[in-house]
Amino acid sequence: MKLSNTVRNLAAVFLVVGMLVQPATAFADNQSTFNSLSQSEKIAYLLGMIAQLQDMLDRSYDNNYYYYSDARVVSVRSGNSNSRSSSRLIDVETLSATNIRDDEAKLRGELDLDGEDEALVWFEYGEDDDDLDDRTAKRRVTDSRGDDVSFTATIEDLDEDEKYYFRAVAEDEDGDREYGRIRSFTTDDDDRNSYDYSLTISDRSVDEDDWVEVDWELPRREEGRDNWIGLYERGDDNDEYIHYEYLEDDDHGTVTFQMRERGTFEFRLFLDNSYDDEITSARVEVD
Repeated sequence: MKLSNTVRNLAAVFLVVGMLVQPATAFADNQSTFNSLSQSEKIAYLLGMIAQLQDMLDRSYDNNYYYYSDARVVSVRSGNSNSRSSSRLIDVETLSATNIRDDEAKLRGELDLDGEDEALVWFEYGEDDDDLDDRTAKRRVTDSRGDDVSFTATIEDLDEDEKYYFRAVAEDEDGDREYGRIRSFTTDDDDRNSYDYSLTISDRSVDEDDWVEVDWELPRREEGRDNWIGLYERGDDNDEYIHYEYLEDDDHGTVTFQMRERGTFEFRLFLDNSYDDEITSARVEVD
């Protein structure tokens, strides 16, 4: 008796699947066995195979979804997959350096973990912005304080009155790295500052409208709310300030100035609302 179209189609499906998933010798054995069965046995056998295939497909769909594009079936891993998206999630920012001395400086960075559990962070630095050949020790940070994490490192044994370039670096759990923008600072000259007073700036060369951070220190006995720092064009008198900021009632701190004009400028520290400056910073060139 000849097989019906349904049975023949089912047989064809079985044979094709057998060719795809089994070696040639196994396929030949299955074909011989199949041909020796009665029609009802063949139907039962094929229905069993179809049930197994359907189960395999159902389990496959649990981990993948499919769509058609240009007559091709495209498989895309679902959100339940452990595979990581190719886009990088963490983001790192280089902040300005502080506590700049003649031979050391404090580098600062900020990391956005954006859902990651942890990352490694460090700084690269050097005297050439195209060759940051020195590196601080790597440090592991976690999301215990939220996605945004600040980190710092103090570098020492620097040359006096030298410009240095640096950037923050972060590495996620998959080994992908992100780099902050390159910033710079200039170490102090010991001969510039008087004893017990200190004014250090984050950069000596900036663009118009950029910001400059000024770190200040003074003797503890001189603390007061009327102490102030003024921004001056180089050569101007003490009462010809461009802008000023009052200081905290403390012996040290940081104030920030926006450089709105081009030229050569400097910062001066005053006590008790006077116009008698105690110390003058290094000059800043604004382009």
